[in-house]
Amino acid sequence: MAETLSHFGGVAGDVLRRALRGSTWVSGMALVSALFLTARGLGSIEQPGLFPVAAMLIVSLGLAYHGVRAAAANASSLKTTDGRTFVVATRMAIASAVWLVPWMLWGASGGRTPELFDSIGVPSPLAAGLYLFGCLVATPIFLIAAVHSKSWIDVLSPVHWGHQFSGRGNDLMVIYTIQTGGAALAAALMTPLVFGAIRLNATAGFATTAVAACVVLGYWVSLTGRLCGSIHAAPAEVEPVLDAELNRDLSEPVSDEPPVDEPPVDEPPVTEDRPRDPQQKDDAEYGEGPIREVPKAAKIRRYAAPSKPVAFEVPKPVRNVRKTPLLDAETRVKEAMKRFRLDPSYTLSNLAELNQKFSPSAHVLQSLAICLHRTGHIEHAFKAARQAFPLCFERGYTSLAAALFYELRTQLNKLDLRQSQVLEIATVLQRADELAAAAKAYSLVIHTDPREILAIKGLLDVAERILKVKRKPAAALKVYRFLLEHQNDAGMAEVIRNGIEQCHDAEEAAENVEQPDAPARV
Repeated sequence: MAETLSHFGGVAGDVLRRALRGSTWVSGMALVSALFLTARGLGSIEQPGLFPVAAMLIVSLGLAYHGVRAAAANASSLKTTDGRTFVVATRMAIASAVWLVPWMLWGASGGRTPELFDSIGVPSPLAAGLYLFGCLVATPIFLIAAVHSKSWIDVLSPVHWGHQFSGRGNDLMVIYTIQTGGAALAAALMTPLVFGAIRLNATAGFATTAVAACVVLGYWVSLTGRLCGSIHAAPAEVEPVLDAELNRDLSEPVSDEPPVDEPPVDEPPVTEDRPRDPQQKDDAEYGEGPIREVPKAAKIRRYAAPSKPVAFEVPKPVRNVRKTPLLDAETRVKEAMKRFRLDPSYTLSNLAELNQKFSPSAHVLQSLAICLHRTGHIEHAFKAARQAFPLCFERGYTSLAAALFYELRTQLNKLDLRQSQVLEIATVLQRADELAAAAKAYSLVIHTDPREILAIKGLLDVAERILKVKRKPAAALKVYRFLLEHQNDAGMAEVIRNGIEQCHDAEEAAENVEQPDAPARV
C-alpha cells in the first residue's frame, strides 16, 4: 500500500525552518541558568537528590511554553496566557512522574542495579542508558497529552490518550526524526566553535561551551515544544484541486427539484452562454436545514438521471483471476461518460466491463458508482463506492473521492469512511468553493468527535467565508450556532460568539440598507 503523507508532515517542516532563531539562544540561556542556579541552591542545602525533580519541572516549563503557543497558533489564532503554560507544565510533570520516581528510587539505593536487571543479566551502565533513552522517547508523548488535555484527569485518562495518539504513529516518528536531527544539527554547528575556543585558552573554551549548551538545549526545547503543540494542525496550503479530476457537478448549485435535463459527469452544459455568478446562488445551498442534521438524508438534487431507472444487470465479479491494471483508465472513463446522457445503458455496460476485465481502478469505480446512483441502482452504487473510496485515498485521487462524496451525501450513513478521510474530502470541497458540502463534511466529523481541531478550524473558516465572501449572514449564523452547541472550550466558544455577533451586525446592516429612511416628523 502506498504511504500517505499526513497533514502534520507539512507543518513539521515549517516548524523546523523557523525554530533556529535568536529567541532559541535566549530560551536556552534561561533554562541553563535556571538549572545551574537550582543545582547550586540544592547543593548548598545538602539536598542534591532533589535536582531531578527540579530539572524536570524547569524543562517541562520550557516545553510547555512553546507547546501551548504552537497549539494556540493552530487553533484559530486563539490567545494563550502564562497561566495555561504553568498548568500544562504541571500536567506534564504529573505524567513524567511515571519514569522519574523509579529513577530517583534507584539513585537513592546507591546506584546499585535493581533485582530486575540482575535477573536478566543487564549491567548497570547499560540499564541506565536504556532507561534514559526511554525517558527521552516518552517526553514528546507526555507533552502532547498535557498540551491538548482539557482537565487534570485527562493526563491519566486512557480515553484521552487514545484520542490523541490513535492513528498518529507516523506523526510521532516525524517528531522523533526532526527532534533528533535538529538537536544533532545544532550540536554539529557549535562543535567547531567550541574546539576553536578551547585551542585559544581554557576560559574561552568554557564560555563557548556554555553558549553552545544554551543553543543546543534551547533549540531542542523550542523544537520539541512546537512540534508537539502543532501535531493536530493542518498545513497552511494543500494541493490545488485539478479541474480534470473534479466532477462537473461540484460547480452546480443545490436545489430541491430534480431536473432531468442537467448534463452528466464531465460533460459541459448545453447552454452555457456565460459563467454563472456565484453570488446568485440560493440561500438553500448554505443552509439546508440545521447543520447538525447532516448525517440524516436531506432532500437535494438528483443529477442527470433519466426520468425512470435504467434497466441494467450488474455483472457478478470474477474471482481468482489475475487481472492487469488499466493504464489509460481516465481516458477510457471520459470516452464512456460522453454517451451517458443519451445512452446510460451503454455507459454502465462499458464501465462495468472495464471493472470486471481489469484490476480495480479509482477512476472506473468512482464513475461507475456515480452512474449507478443516478440510474436508480442505489445498493450497487454504494457497493462500488465502498471499493472506490480506499483506492482514491491510497492513490492520491482525493478530488475523485470528494466528487463521489458529494454525489452520495444524501445517505452518508452507508459510507464506511474514516474521520481522516472525511477531513480530506472537506478540504477539497472547501477549496472547490462548495461550502455547503464542506460544512456537512466538517460537521459530520464534529458529530463523531467534538474536539477534533481540524474540523473545528475548517468549519470556522467555512462560516467566515459564507459571511464575508458569500454575504450570507443567515447561513453563516447556522454554522456558528452548530459549532457553539458542540464546543466546550471557553476560548473557542468566545471566538464563535464573536462570529455570531458579526452575523447579527451584517443582518442589521442589510435591513437598514433595504429599508428607506423614515420621513422626518414636523
